[in-house]
Amino acid sequence: MAGFGDVGGKVLGAEWNEAAKIADFVFAPPLSVYGSSVMLPILKETTGVSETLQWKILPGFWLLVNSFVQIIFMKGLYDISRAAAETMDDSTCEELDPWILSASIWVFIVVILTDLQQTTDMLELYCKRIKTVPRTKVLKFREVEGSMEVVDGGFSLARKIAIFVFVVLPKFGYALFLLALGVTYLGFSATNAEVILNCTALVFIIDIDEFIFNLFSLAQNRHLLESCPPFVVKDNEMRSLWYWWRPLAQPIKLAVSCLILWLSMDFSSRCGYQAPGGIGMHDDVMAVTTTTAASLLASGADAAAALGTGALAAVFGTSTSTTTVAAALSSAATSAISATSATTTALLPGGLLP
Repeated sequence: MAGFGDVGGKVLGAEWNEAAKIADFVFAPPLSVYGSSVMLPILKETTGVSETLQWKILPGFWLLVNSFVQIIFMKGLYDISRAAAETMDDSTCEELDPWILSASIWVFIVVILTDLQQTTDMLELYCKRIKTVPRTKVLKFREVEGSMEVVDGGFSLARKIAIFVFVVLPKFGYALFLLALGVTYLGFSATNAEVILNCTALVFIIDIDEFIFNLFSLAQNRHLLESCPPFVVKDNEMRSLWYWWRPLAQPIKLAVSCLILWLSMDFSSRCGYQAPGGIGMHDDVMAVTTTTAASLLASGADAAAALGTGALAAVFGTSTSTTTVAAALSSAATSAISATSATTTALLPGGLLP
């Protein structure tokens, strides 16, 4: 019996990926301020001040705005989580549900890894797929076997170095810093409901570059960047890194995300859990326990009593009364410790103690 798409054993068509000539690996500029600031200047010839402003200057300006806003958010995350660490009291805080916390952190990790993947794609596109030429020129395309290929133009070596230093490297750094800050921020959430809300807020911070691009870029700029032909990895390159990466990509990504989740849960302090070795981001300011504070005050009281005994002996000479007075001093100090030990957690941050 003839199957679907067959008539008497004759094939009527091909699979969609073959009919549409969809390549296995393609790289396209991201639809964000990172893509527009780099690609628009080499996709459009500019003449005059107005076109230079539209296609070259404004995309770079919005990239700076995006960096400024993301830095502000990261500074805010650090300050908020640090303040929470300073005031956290294990006797009154709410221990977070480990399943909700783990799911929220894992989702956040997936978003961060997606952003890092986009960054590596940008690095491949800007540094390898687009040719290096003596002087930066606008790209020229030609249709070859049903697909568009670049036949002229590219970035100069100086331009590629500048792109790496001022675009790719900051984007990579923002993602890594936000990963560390975000995991700590989620761990110091006050309730389980706040964990979910905070996770959503962190995802929003990652996507700010796309929001700025979609709102502030001119329609012409967006349409030109969207219509830019993808840069295809040719068949003769498939035996390279990409050939081996394809079957391993999904299990490696899953393993990396789970590994980061385990490290985040194990080495981030939170209510009811102290990271081993005090390596959590804010462990230096987390409130000390009552027992630790009391023992430190007790040591101070003993030292004060010993000092008082020595002073009395120097003035009055060694006698039974001197010993009695020293014992009274030690007893009074111990009573004071018992009365004030309940407040030592709030008054003595761990960073102030040896």
